[in-house]
Amino acid sequence: MNKPLLDERELARYSERLGNLTQETTPLWGVMNSTEMVRHMRRAIEMSLEEVTVVDRSNFLTRTVGKWIFFDLMSKWPKGLPNGKKEVWHPVPEGDFVTERESLIATLQKFVVTAAKEPSRRTVSEGFGLTSLAKWRLIHGRHLEHHFKQFGI
Repeated sequence: MNKPLLDERELARYSERLGNLTQETTPLWGVMNSTEMVRHMRRAIEMSLEEVTVVDRSNFLTRTVGKWIFFDLMSKWPKGLPNGKKEVWHPVPEGDFVTERESLIATLQKFVVTAAKEPSRRTVSEGFGLTSLAKWRLIHGRHLEHHFKQFGI
């Protein structure tokens, strides 16, 4: 089963694919435009690095069965999954498309370096509770692949 990871080996590939995304790229499904998607992706990584406050809304079921289903059983995520509060998961972009894309790439790089140094460091996931940076590598890899597929890159 393919388990994409956000790690040093895959970072260049993810950055290259982001280079193929333009402001004019339209999604194959969903309501986010490309600028909103890269901001959404950056927010998720900022959360895992504890750069923004995250409220743990997990419960026993999401921390165990939910995490297993989403990251071990499923090889890809279905379209249109709900992902929490809009103001948390879909912040207003802080700049134009190019600025947001560059910021996302810098945040990807920061995450890769941090996760390599501290793979067992645990940070809060809103839905899955305390999660190691090693597990966040998988979460972010799967999340990137999901949205890259959404935008055909």
